[in-house]
Amino acid sequence: GDAFIPVGFVSFPTIFGILAKAFGTIGVILLTALLAGISVGAWYGFIRRIFGATIGLFSAILYGFHPAILYWGVRPFYPHALFISTTIFALYFLGKAVRLSHERGVTEQNILRENPTTNQPLIKKHAASLLAGLTAGLAVVLRPPEGLWLVPVFFAVFLLRNLRTRVSLIW
Repeated sequence: GDAFIPVGFVSFPTIFGILAKAFGTIGVILLTALLAGISVGAWYGFIRRIFGATIGLFSAILYGFHPAILYWGVRPFYPHALFISTTIFALYFLGKAVRLSHERGVTEQNILRENPTTNQPLIKKHAASLLAGLTAGLAVVLRPPEGLWLVPVFFAVFLLRNLRTRVSLIW
């Protein structure tokens, strides 16, 4: 009829209900904080592949102290931190599937170079692709309206493969 259905919040209690059945209520309370903490490492891994270890570490520190992670990460019954965490995990696994790496060039200029995915074992490539799809799907299930802006973000990772110079904040 003419009633609104909160689409993003219908799936969240369902997912947490399944997790509560599997891990108990205490496990569900700790799950969001644990995933928010692990997502800091995943963010470091994703940014390190693109810009190097120094910028990756600085970015992970900023992300770890972001109020959204500190505040919403310890509140298990709000989907915000869980959505952000699953999105970060999807980017991390997508970055592993694409195999971006940051290396120092011959001219001492930092460049971004793509290693072909044929250099890695096929099972690793498929596992990274599968995990990227599962975590991206979980993020969209948690908050379906956010899928409209998540699709361009994931396509931007593939555009990074064509990026050949490193963006520097210092001139």
